[in-house]
Amino acid sequence: MTVGTKKYTSLRKLFVRWLVLSSVIPLLLIAVFFVSRFKTAVQDEMFQRLLVYTRQIQTVLSDYESFVKNRVTLVCEDKIVSYNWKTANTDELKNTLARFFDDDAPEGLTLYGQSGEALIRTGNRKETEGWGAPLTPEILQQLNDNEMITRAFYQTINNQVYLILSVLRATKDETLNWVGYAEYFVIMDSQSVRQIQKEQNLDIIFFGPAGEVFLSSLPDEKFSQSQLSQDFLRGNNHFFDLSVKGQTFGFISTAISWGDQKFLVAIGASKESLSSGLQELMYFVFGAVIVLLACLLAFSYFFTKQIIAPIVRLVDGVQTMSDTGEPVHVQATVNNEIGLLTDRFNDMSIKIHQYQEALEGKVTDLESANKEINDKQTQLIQSAKLAGLGQLVAGVAHELNNPIGFVYSNIQHLREYSTALIDLVEELGKNNPKFSNYKEKYDYNFISKDLPKLITSCEEGAKRTRDIVTGLRNFSRASDKENKKFSIVDCIDSTLELLEGTQRKESIAVNKRTDDFIPLIEGNPNQMSQVFMNLFSNAFQALSGRGGQLDIDVSFRDADKQVVIKIKDNGVGISKENLSKIFDPFFTTKEIGQGTGLGLSISYGIIQSHGGDIQVVSELSQGTEFIISLPAIS
Repeated sequence: MTVGTKKYTSLRKLFVRWLVLSSVIPLLLIAVFFVSRFKTAVQDEMFQRLLVYTRQIQTVLSDYESFVKNRVTLVCEDKIVSYNWKTANTDELKNTLARFFDDDAPEGLTLYGQSGEALIRTGNRKETEGWGAPLTPEILQQLNDNEMITRAFYQTINNQVYLILSVLRATKDETLNWVGYAEYFVIMDSQSVRQIQKEQNLDIIFFGPAGEVFLSSLPDEKFSQSQLSQDFLRGNNHFFDLSVKGQTFGFISTAISWGDQKFLVAIGASKESLSSGLQELMYFVFGAVIVLLACLLAFSYFFTKQIIAPIVRLVDGVQTMSDTGEPVHVQATVNNEIGLLTDRFNDMSIKIHQYQEALEGKVTDLESANKEINDKQTQLIQSAKLAGLGQLVAGVAHELNNPIGFVYSNIQHLREYSTALIDLVEELGKNNPKFSNYKEKYDYNFISKDLPKLITSCEEGAKRTRDIVTGLRNFSRASDKENKKFSIVDCIDSTLELLEGTQRKESIAVNKRTDDFIPLIEGNPNQMSQVFMNLFSNAFQALSGRGGQLDIDVSFRDADKQVVIKIKDNGVGISKENLSKIFDPFFTTKEIGQGTGLGLSISYGIIQSHGGDIQVVSELSQGTEFIISLPAIS
C-alpha cells in the first residue's frame, strides 16, 4: 500500500499476527485444560467434604441435645425450684431459674403445672420470654410414659420463622407426687448459625415447614424459592450449586435429627475455598502462566520498539505544541501508519499555528466591539430607567404632599380644640350631678385621657409620611447632573427611610455606626442614593424570610482621605463562581422577572464616576459585605 512516496506495513496485520502467536493460542490451551480438569475435581472434592460437614452438624446438634437434657434435669432436681414450683411462686422462680441459662445462645425455659398449663416462661434474653408450644394431651401421655421426650417445632415471631429445639421432662417431688413438666429449649437464630459457621467453617441454610428459607449464614442473600425447592427436595444428600453474589457455593440438602424428629437443612461451602486441594491443577496453571508471561514479554518488547516509542514522541510533540503554541516537528522513525501520522501531524502543527494567530486577532476585535456595545447599552438603560423613575416618583410625591400637608397643619389645631373641649366639659360638670351621669355614660374619663394620645399618634404618622414624601422627591431628581457637596450619612439615612416598610415587614435589624467626624464628599447625591437603594434592597432580599441583620459602618480613613462605607448582611451569600460576575451588566442570580441584572452594574459605574471603588466579600450561608471607598473633600 502506498501513500504519497512512502510505503508502509499495515499496523493492524502486524498487531494481529503477534497477538495470536504470543497470547491467544497459549490462553486457549490453558482455558480448555483448566475447565476440563477443574470443574470435575471441584465437584468431587466438594461433595466428599460436604458429607463430612453433614456428620459434623449432626454431632453439633447431638451435643446441643445432651446439653439441653442435662439442663432440664438440673432444673427438675433442684429443691428450691421444686418448692417454688409447687407453691406457684413465679417471682422467686424467675430469679432462681436465671442461673441455669448460658449467655452464648438464646435459651428459654417453660414450667407447666400438673394439667399442662404454662406456669412461667423465662429465658436468658428478652426475645426468648413467652416462646413455646402448648402441651397437647398426646404429649402429656408420652411424658407420663417416658418421663423425658424431645421435640422440634417452628414458631413465627414478627413474620419470621424460628426453629425451637426442646426437651420435655415430667417431674416428681421426694414423695413421688407429680409437680409438673419442665421444657428447656434453644432457639436456632442467626447468632446460632453464625457460631456454627465460625466453628465448622461452613455455610448452612435452615428450611421451614413449607420449604421456605428462614435462617442462613448468608443473611444478605435473597434466595430464589423456585430454584431451591427444585434442588433440595429431591432427596437426602442431594448435591446442588448456588450462586451468591458472583461466588459459587456447593450445597448438600439433608435431614438433621433432633431426638426422633427430623428437619431439612442445606450445608455448603465456597468452591473457591477448596482450591488448596487441587495441587496438580494449580501446578499446571502456574506453568502455563510462566509460558504466557514469557510470550507477553517478547511481544511487549516488539510492541514498545515498533509502536509505543513513536507514539510517545508524537504525544510529546502534541504536548509541546499545546504548551508553547509554536509549530513542532517530530521525526518519523518507523515506516508504517504511525510514520504517516507523524508527517501529517508536522503539517497540521504549522497550519494550526497560522490559524491560531488569525483567530487571536479576530477575538481581540470581537472583545473590543462587545465591550463597546455593552457600555453603550448600559448607559442607555440607566438613562431611561432614571428618567422614567424620576418622573413617576416626582408625580406621586407631588400628589401626596398636599393632602399630607393638610393633615399635618390641622393636627395642631385639633389638639388645641380638643384641650378646650375637655376643659369646658370639666367646668360644666362641676357641682352638676346630671352632667356627671352623662360623663359616666359616655366614658368621659377614658376619652379625655385617650384623645390626646390619638392626636399624638396621628401627628407622628403624618410626620413620617411627610418625611417619606420628602425622600421620594429628593430621589426623583436622579437626572440632575450637577455635582455638589453633600453628606454621605444623609444619603444613607434618607434611603433607609424609604425602605423602612420593607425592613419592618421582614423583621430585619439595621445597625448603623458612624465616626464622630465624617467629611463631605463631592458628587451627585441622588445618584449615590440610587447606589444605596440597590445595595440595601439586595441585602433585604437576601434576608427575606429569615430575619437577620444589616450592619452599616461609616468611617473616615485619614491616611488617604477616604470615606469608607461597609454594608454587611448575614443572608444567603454569593457562591465563588458568581462573585466575579456580579458587576457585569445583565448578570443576576434571581429568578426570571425578579431582577434585571443592572442594579450592581449601574452602582459600580456611579461609584467609578465619583472617583471611588467598590469591593465585595461573600461566602454561601455566611452573608455578604460591600466595601465602598469615596474621596473626601479636603
